[in-house]
Amino acid sequence: MRLAPSTWPRWLKITLRWLTPLAASTILYAAAYSVSRFAFDVKIQWERIPYDFGLVVAIAYLLFWASRRIWAYLLLLTVLIGVAYIGSAAKITYLDRPIMPEDIYNVSALFRILGAWGWLIVALPLAAIAGLFLFNLRLFLTHFPGQRCASVLVNGQATGPVERAFGQLAGALGLPTGAREGERVATTAPGAPALAGVVERAEPNLLALRLEKPAPGIGFVMAEPMGEGSAHASVYAYLFGDGAAEVAAREEPIIRSWMGRHFPMGQAPAEG
Repeated sequence: MRLAPSTWPRWLKITLRWLTPLAASTILYAAAYSVSRFAFDVKIQWERIPYDFGLVVAIAYLLFWASRRIWAYLLLLTVLIGVAYIGSAAKITYLDRPIMPEDIYNVSALFRILGAWGWLIVALPLAAIAGLFLFNLRLFLTHFPGQRCASVLVNGQATGPVERAFGQLAGALGLPTGAREGERVATTAPGAPALAGVVERAEPNLLALRLEKPAPGIGFVMAEPMGEGSAHASVYAYLFGDGAAEVAAREEPIIRSWMGRHFPMGQAPAEG
C-alpha cells in the first residue's frame, strides 16, 4: 500500500523539500556539462568539479531559500546554469572567450542611456542576435557537433542605405542577391575570397551559407545599418574541423585585404 504525499510525516516533507536544490543542481549541472562536452568539445578539468559543483549547490540553496514558488525557482536555476555553462561554451566556440560578468553591465548601461525607449531599442537587436545565434547553433549541432571551431570575422564600411550596401557587397563578391535556400552558390568575382556552399538562409541583406570552401563551416555575408548614411559590410566564417585554425589563419588576411580594398572603414567603397 502506497502512502499519498498528503499522509507523509512532516519531517519527511521538509526533508524532501530541502533536497530539491541538491537534486535539481545535480541534474542540471550534469546536463550542462554533458552538452558543453559533447556539443562544444569543452575539455573538463575533473579536479575542479568538486569545487565548481559545491559553488553551484551553494547558489542553488541560496536561491531556494529566497524563492516562494518551486516552479519559478527551477526555471531560474535552469536559466542560470544554462547561461553559465552552455552559454559560455557556445561563446567560447564562436567568439573564443567565455561569458564575463561585465557583459550584463554593457546591456544595463544601454537601458539607462536610452531612457524610456531603451528596452525596446535594445530588445529588438538582441532578439535578432539571439535568433541568429540559435540558427548558428542549430547548424553547428546538425552538421559539426563536437568539432573544433575557428572564426574569421571581417567588417567594412559601405555607403547606405543598407539594401544598397548589401547589393554592393554581394556584387563585389560575385554572389547572387536572389539566391534561394538549398541553392549552391560560390563567389565568382575576380580576386574575391573563395567562398562556396549551400544557402541555408536567405533574407534581405543577409545570406547564410553552409560552407564547403575554404573549409567546412558556416558563413554569413550581410549588411547592417551603421548610421550617418552608411552600413557595415560583413563577411563572417565559422570553420570547423581539425584543420580549421590553419585555414582561418590563412584566409583571414585574404578576406581582410579584400575588404579593405572594396569597403574600407571610414571611406566610400571603391568602384569595381
